[in-house]
Amino acid sequence: AAGRAVLIVLHEWSDLDWKRRATYAPLLPLASAILFSSPEVALQFAASPLSRLAPRRRGLVPIPPNVVRPEFAPETELSRRLAVERAHGRLVLGHFGSIYPRKQSRQILDLTAALVQRGEDPFAVFIGSFVKGQDDVEAAFMAHARALGVADRILVTGYIASDADLFAIFAEVDVFAYLFAEGLTSRRGSVLACAMAARPVVVNAPDRVDAFDHHQTYRRLLEEGRLRLVPTRAALDEVATAVIEAAALPRQSGLLDVEAAWRDALDAVDAILGG
Repeated sequence: AAGRAVLIVLHEWSDLDWKRRATYAPLLPLASAILFSSPEVALQFAASPLSRLAPRRRGLVPIPPNVVRPEFAPETELSRRLAVERAHGRLVLGHFGSIYPRKQSRQILDLTAALVQRGEDPFAVFIGSFVKGQDDVEAAFMAHARALGVADRILVTGYIASDADLFAIFAEVDVFAYLFAEGLTSRRGSVLACAMAARPVVVNAPDRVDAFDHHQTYRRLLEEGRLRLVPTRAALDEVATAVIEAAALPRQSGLLDVEAAWRDALDAVDAILGG
């Protein structure tokens, strides 16, 4: 539109199917600026031939949380199910977000099995649904759970539409866990959402030392110990140890400053457009 800035926000790039990347070709020359969710995505785009069509005005935007924690989260059928597991002494391991291969959600099944081998009694809840694609992600996931002998120790909730229902489930989680192929990056909104639940999140460290230089909210979470990093390519036994240690910690207090996170994002957009 004449007189208005045209922004393209790229949350991911290399992980996109090539046909989806190609759809950006007619839009890139029209953009006033390109905004990236992480340094990793910015570098992936810069290495792409399509980047030659894009404006030079580019920058990083600290992605804020995309869920709202309610003042009160009433019990739900799913939260009561998890409360029963906890009452039986089980360690409830949480993993939030869509389930797909690049996210390595199946590694949480491996982690669950590793905890069993350590003499723990874990119950893993996958809070989300399977991404539909060419591969049968759900069938492969469940087959892996059965092969590990943990099929009776997991629950896949499916998509949760309500933030109140989501945080009711979060309240029954002892520890969240993620093991990303590339380590934690600042585009992972699911990790921010989990941190809002005031539960520890065990996650593998980013490859880049500057991964969060632009993201004050992530830096605060690390400083406060809400995110408990293990090495990027940590062995399962090392991750299991981190989960057990995190589960023994007192339940955290304090809330994530969502308003500050959104101000940081808007300030970054203004700085890029004004640069």
